[in-house]
Amino acid sequence: MPSLSVEGRVYPAGPVATALSNIVFIIRLLCIAVIIGGGPEMLQRFGINNTPQWLLWMFENKMASVLLLVVIGGQIENQLLSTGAFEVYLNEKLVWSKLDSGRLPSFGEFKSLLDDPSIRSSSASFLEHNDALPEMES
Repeated sequence: MPSLSVEGRVYPAGPVATALSNIVFIIRLLCIAVIIGGGPEMLQRFGINNTPQWLLWMFENKMASVLLLVVIGGQIENQLLSTGAFEVYLNEKLVWSKLDSGRLPSFGEFKSLLDDPSIRSSSASFLEHNDALPEMES
């Protein structure tokens, strides 16, 4: 029976996505500081006299507002940093890349990749037992 090793790695997001995520984090912290430490009076010091109704609600419901900012801000940051990378290497050779193809391989595609002679020659010990893989429709 062949042995299969699966290793997960973090594929870093690009510099623009990382910068946007950091900006979202800073804005979130500033909003939390304003909600906890201030109120309409604080806004009036900065010349904002007509406080919007939604902001008044946030000042009156500090705990719910902070929780909302933590959850939604965290989701936005995670989405910005998520690359969706799924790359398959066999003997250090790239066999499939979701980043290049934009999708995951079907079982049939994956099995045919392993049957490829160029991969077979470099991975003979693993692929000798390829017959043990179940047949599935793609």
